[in-house]
Amino acid sequence: AAHLLIAPALPEFAETFPDVNLGIVVENRPIDIVAEGYDAGIRYGHLVPEDMVAVALSGPQRWVVAGAPNYLARHGKPDTPEDLGNHTCLQLLLGDNSRFPWELGTGPDQKSYRVPGHITIQDTATTISAAKAGLGLAYLLESRIAEELANGQLEIVLEDYASTDDPFHMYYSSRHNNHPGLRGLINIIRKQNGLSRI
Repeated sequence: AAHLLIAPALPEFAETFPDVNLGIVVENRPIDIVAEGYDAGIRYGHLVPEDMVAVALSGPQRWVVAGAPNYLARHGKPDTPEDLGNHTCLQLLLGDNSRFPWELGTGPDQKSYRVPGHITIQDTATTISAAKAGLGLAYLLESRIAEELANGQLEIVLEDYASTDDPFHMYYSSRHNNHPGLRGLINIIRKQNGLSRI
């Protein structure tokens, strides 16, 4: 979310709110933002705690399986999720040391897959680099790899099995509801993603 949402908003935010201090911490685990002293966090909508104010920052997010052309030339393209058992799949390590499951399919046909792979990585940027290097297939947000898809460094496979997740949401305690910097950041991100101001 930091790469997709925060980074593109920083230039306009810094220009519009030069006196607001903004600290960005990227965690790969769910945290209690109030207990840990943060003003706000970003999560998929269904993961936002019920006692928090939540504002959508994006549209729904599409998860895809992608690989480098050189990997696909060597190993072929999977036709079904079950074919992933014959591939090297790059594992994403979550903050609780579990591996991120690959959710493939849509609606009632969506299933969670535990895929094989001997490379486990804790951050998306390194996973993308490993996929571009031809080390295996990766399960990533399509919006996060738009540039790599456009320039041919990665290709989507299992297109018919891409899954959709909730939009990203900024969430915060109601005590921060009127903070001009927070509201400003939310509106900049929403504008950049084609959403109206709040």
